Amino acid sequence: MAVTIDTASVASHERFAYWADAQSRMFFPFDVRTLAAGTFEGRAHSHELGPVRVRRVAAEGDGVRRTRRFPPAMTSE
Repeated sequence: MAVTIDTASVASHERFAYWADAQSRMFFPFDVRTLAAGTFEGRAHSHELGPVRVRRVAAEGDGVRRTRRFPPAMTSE
């Protein structure tokens, strides 16, 4: 299954919040912060190739951080 997340699909003032939420769902919970001044843009693609997931992420000035606040994901995948 392919998944694409593109901030161009939402209003400019909602883009970073949309991005941060989508990234935490696509990967695992973490703290996403913008480093960009002005309008944020990002695009991510996820593809499943058998048992392997491949993801490509391109964004303007964001950073992520995983702390004790976000424990390791426990999934059955």
